[in-house]
Amino acid sequence: MPRPALVGLMSALAVALSYATSWVPNFNPMDLVVFCSGAVGGASSGVLVGVLSWSVYGVLNPYGFVPPILAATAVSEAVYGLAGAALKGERRPLPLAAAGLVCTAVYDLATNLAYSLVFGVDPAIAILAGAPFAAVHEGSNAILFSVAGPRLLSVLEKLGKADGPA
Repeated sequence: MPRPALVGLMSALAVALSYATSWVPNFNPMDLVVFCSGAVGGASSGVLVGVLSWSVYGVLNPYGFVPPILAATAVSEAVYGLAGAALKGERRPLPLAAAGLVCTAVYDLATNLAYSLVFGVDPAIAILAGAPFAAVHEGSNAILFSVAGPRLLSVLEKLGKADGPA
């Protein structure tokens, strides 16, 4: 069962961080926020934060949007929430870095394939053209998840304990 306060707070944080960092190509702390939402609130909370965050940020995206691509990004973002739930309790930097890397590779593949379908581009070309962007996205998430992940998870757990049982 999703936790409404957590979903609302984390969705707002994810969207705000996305706007604040939108000038940095392929650096998106939203992914870590969604992951942590799943780790702290469970799979349903993580999935909701992922879909809601991209739904808001995607519609009001500073770079514009295409509805099928928005759908692909919103659904793909949910992968982070599911992974967070699967790795609940994990605080070691290396496993968190690996989670950030793998989830981002899945996200990048899915969104490149969506781009391919929407714009009629050969999938191999879409993936190759997206590879430099994916490398930056995947590398920055691996670093972000390993460095900021343990800290954000600790803060959220402390807030959850102060809030009482779920």
